[in-house]
Amino acid sequence: MKPLTFFLSLSSILIVLIFSACDQAKDPSVIDPNLFLNCWTHVHEEVLEEGRYFQPCDFSDLPASRYRATYHLQEGGSCTYSVLSPVDAHYSLTGTWDYNTKNANLKIYDANQALVLDLEVLELTGNRLVVSP
Repeated sequence: MKPLTFFLSLSSILIVLIFSACDQAKDPSVIDPNLFLNCWTHVHEEVLEEGRYFQPCDFSDLPASRYRATYHLQEGGSCTYSVLSPVDAHYSLTGTWDYNTKNANLKIYDANQALVLDLEVLELTGNRLVVSP
């Protein structure tokens, strides 16, 4: 096989693999709900067109910030989440969470089962969670 033909063939295969991986990332049926079981911190320094980016709370050092939203999603549907206070006295509350695999919606409820947050999950890996704004 000639080098140019080989290169073109290899390039075509890589392009197909990349695009199919991108399609799978937005397909709710391929998201593993067990990957939610973590503490997630909003990384507002990374601005994404498609949504908001979260990383695991212990993933890396982030610069100082007055407030970072965190959601600790636990097994059995329980969770704790941070609450922004207007006087910088931020605190955590407990509640529950649920993920709908049909429409890729992550919902967080307070202790009284009132909806706190409703997000569309665009991407979920072990170290990256991207949700619609």
